[in-house]
Amino acid sequence: MVESPTTQNNTPADTTTIHNTSLTQVQKDSLKKVEKEKKQEKKKEIQKEITKKFENPTSTVKDYYEYIQRGINETGNFDSNMKKAQKYFPSRPVDKLKSGYRNTKNFTIVEEPKVLSQKDNKASVVSKVKQTQTVKKDGKDTEVTKTLTVTYNLTANKNGEWVITGNSVKEE
Repeated sequence: MVESPTTQNNTPADTTTIHNTSLTQVQKDSLKKVEKEKKQEKKKEIQKEITKKFENPTSTVKDYYEYIQRGINETGNFDSNMKKAQKYFPSRPVDKLKSGYRNTKNFTIVEEPKVLSQKDNKASVVSKVKQTQTVKKDGKDTEVTKTLTVTYNLTANKNGEWVITGNSVKEE
């Protein structure tokens, strides 16, 4: 009797390969899960930042002041900083903003912005600033320093960001 060789090959190496493939798949799935969780965390952080800005209209006024100060203090960046500041006060044309601060030599925040009132998508914020401007008096350039109390009216836009819609200035 002649026996034919068997072609079945049931070695432990085959089960190891299957096990390794399954382990690799589990690792990939875990990695995807970790990446997904990181994306979720990042989204939450962005949402917190947006919420924080929405909840706090003073941050808009502070950012507005930041660009005003940069425009005045940094040489060569006046126009670009005034354009950036205008994004926080869209109802005021850039040219009007520039003309209002062109002769300003110094701009200092005396009292940080504080919320006077806030309801739904409207808010009022007050702050005190000191401004030194060069003005022509009797044909001479003279520096005039004024302390101003400024009340800003803000509205939340469709993106949930606060924008300045108007202001009133009281000279002290």
